[in-house]
Amino acid sequence: MPHTKHKHRKLRSFYIWHRYVGLTAALFVITLSITGLALNHTDRLSLAKKYVQSEWLLNWYGVKAPDNVIIFKSPKHLLVYMDSKLYLDNIQIPNSDNKPKGLVSFPHFVAVSLKNEVLLLTHEGETIERLSAVHGVPAGISKTGIHNDKIIVKTDTAFYQTDRDFLKWKKINPIKKMQWSKTVKPSADQLKHYSNLYRGKILSVERVILDLHSGNLLGKWGPAVMDIAAILLVFLSLSGFWLWLKQILRKQKRRQKKKLTSL
Repeated sequence: MPHTKHKHRKLRSFYIWHRYVGLTAALFVITLSITGLALNHTDRLSLAKKYVQSEWLLNWYGVKAPDNVIIFKSPKHLLVYMDSKLYLDNIQIPNSDNKPKGLVSFPHFVAVSLKNEVLLLTHEGETIERLSAVHGVPAGISKTGIHNDKIIVKTDTAFYQTDRDFLKWKKINPIKKMQWSKTVKPSADQLKHYSNLYRGKILSVERVILDLHSGNLLGKWGPAVMDIAAILLVFLSLSGFWLWLKQILRKQKRRQKKKLTSL
């Protein structure tokens, strides 16, 4: 009898271990299943085009906004440049990774000058036209201003002025009272706002789900955690099979005992 009780105690202990391991492994199975399903439908869900906005998660990944922020101000708009990203107010201007040289506002559009280009944008930030050397824009622009409703640009060697339709550029003499577009010092609120805007377009949801699926979200310990999860699943499978086999053998013993007692 004591031997039987000891056997039952051991079996009960094994059941408890199996249960807790099963609950722990279930968390990993659910995580892997959900993330796996999401990754199978990444195109349909547009996960690569959706970005993480959570501040703590961005901090966990070490996503930081650049310290150097350049801001030009016009009566209606802010032109903001941060680490090769250019914004008109809250709208990112695509394919504009050069530092801006000025912002000039007109009634129906704004003009943004880069080193070798002038961008014509709507007040909503949509690109109307990109003017370059092909359109006569001088190279090496360092300053931009406005005079008599016409854009003036300064290069390392000369001053140039365009006509009202931006079809022709001509070399001119320096103008004494020139309204140059100048940078302004950003306020604390502006820095915070554009820092969040910048960081909010860095980390894709797809990247986070991939890292969660592989365990890399937990850093250098992630793969080790996923290895432990795999071992737990193996243990759960083997222990489940062993418990099932134990029950089958016990039922067979009971049947044999009944047969012997009935004889």
